[in-house]
Amino acid sequence: MGEKPASTIVWLAVLVALPALGGCINNTAAPAPTTSTLAPGTSTGQTRVLDLYVSEANVIEPYAGKSVVGFGFALTPNGPFTVPGPEIRIREGDTLRATLHSVGIGHTIHWHGIKLPWQFDGVPFMTQSIIPGNSTYTYEWTARESGTYWYHCHVDAPTHIDFGLFGPLIIEPRDPGQDPLFDREYTLTLHEFDSTQFAILNGAFGGKDPGNLGHNPVDAATGLVNSARTTMDVAPLVAQAITGAPVGTLGGAAGPRDYYPDYSIRYKPQYDTFMINGKSFPETEPLMIKTGEVIRVRLINAGQLVHTMHLHGTHFLVTHKDGYKLASPYYADSVLIGPGERYDFYVKGDNRGIWDFHDHGGGYDIGGYAANDHAFPGGMATMLVYEDFAYAQLPAPEPGQHRVSGDYMPWAPSYKGSYRPGFGYPVQG
Repeated sequence: MGEKPASTIVWLAVLVALPALGGCINNTAAPAPTTSTLAPGTSTGQTRVLDLYVSEANVIEPYAGKSVVGFGFALTPNGPFTVPGPEIRIREGDTLRATLHSVGIGHTIHWHGIKLPWQFDGVPFMTQSIIPGNSTYTYEWTARESGTYWYHCHVDAPTHIDFGLFGPLIIEPRDPGQDPLFDREYTLTLHEFDSTQFAILNGAFGGKDPGNLGHNPVDAATGLVNSARTTMDVAPLVAQAITGAPVGTLGGAAGPRDYYPDYSIRYKPQYDTFMINGKSFPETEPLMIKTGEVIRVRLINAGQLVHTMHLHGTHFLVTHKDGYKLASPYYADSVLIGPGERYDFYVKGDNRGIWDFHDHGGGYDIGGYAANDHAFPGGMATMLVYEDFAYAQLPAPEPGQHRVSGDYMPWAPSYKGSYRPGFGYPVQG
C-alpha cells in the first residue's frame, strides 16, 4: 500500500484517540487485533429467549413489478415473515436460547462465525439431524465474542439461504467504549436470488411473476429447464403435503443417485435478482447522514457470489473483518466481500451530496449485479444521502410509508415515487 495522505492520518487519529464530540468517534486505544473474548462459560447472567418460525411460502417483492415465492423467518407464528429474518442483537456474555419451529421439508439454524457447543452448530448429518416439519429444536449458547455475525438454515445449502432463510446477528461488546462511537448504524445484508427456480410452482403459491421467463424469452429455455429440475425434485414433498402420505424421497424423482445424500434437490441457480436487505434498487433503504456525523455500516454477504461494494464521493474506514477488529484499519472506497464474510466500516459526513453505493461487479453469464432484469440501475445498490443537502429535502412520506433510495434520484421521473412536480429539482444539463 502507498503512503497515506496527511488528512487520512489525521482522521485515523481522531477515530482512535479523541473523545466523541460533534460527530467524532471515541476510542481510547488503537484497535486490538482480535475482538474481546470471554473465557468459556463466562456470562452476564442475562438470557435472551426467542422463537424463530419458518415459512416456505413467503412472497418476496424485491422491487415494484417483481414478486416471487421464497422462504422467510419470523418471531411469531403468524409473521410477518421477512427477508432477511429478524435481526438478533445481544450483548457479549449474554446467553441466547432460540427455539426453531420447523415446517415442511425440515430446517436447522447455523450460527455463522459463533464459537459455541458443537451440537448447536446446526449442520445436518454432521452435528444434528434435520428438524422435521412441525417439530422444534432449541439452541442455547453464550456469546463469547462481540462483532457482526449472521444465522441461516444449513439444510440443502445454499438453496434455503438463497430463498431467504437467513438474518443478521449482532453481538455488542460488553464495554461500549471498545468500538469507535457513531451517530447512526446500518446493517446491510447482501444476497441474490434465481427467480426462475420455482417458476413452475410460483403461481400456485401466490407469486405474481414467473421469474424473468416472461420478461426475457431468450432466457426462457434455460429457466424452464432449471425450474423443471427443481420441481421434479420437490414433487414428492408437494404430493406428501397434499395427500398427507409419504410418496417418495425428496430429490429422488429422477431415479436413484450414485452419491450421498439423495435428500438434496438439484440446484443450479442463474441469478437474476440482487438485493440489499431483501430489496433491489430503487426500493432499497437509503443510508442517511448529516454533515459532521459518523455512521457505522455492518456489511454481511449472505449470498453465493463475490460482491465489490463501492461508495461514491468519499472514503470509508474499514475497522472489522468477520467480527474481529483489524490491527490496522484501512481506508477504501470499495470492499470486496465473499460469501459468508462480514465487514464493518465507518463513514464520516464530510462531502455533502447524494452518493451511489453499489456493487461494481457482475458475471459473464449474469450481467451486472446493480441491475434489475439485466437493466441498470437496479439490484444491489443504495444511496448515501445527506439530510442537510438541498436536493434531499423531500416532503414527509405518507403515513405508513417510508423513503426509498429511488426517491432521491432527481432526474429519474420514471421511478415510482422518485419525482413529483414542485420538489424544486434543477433541470439537468
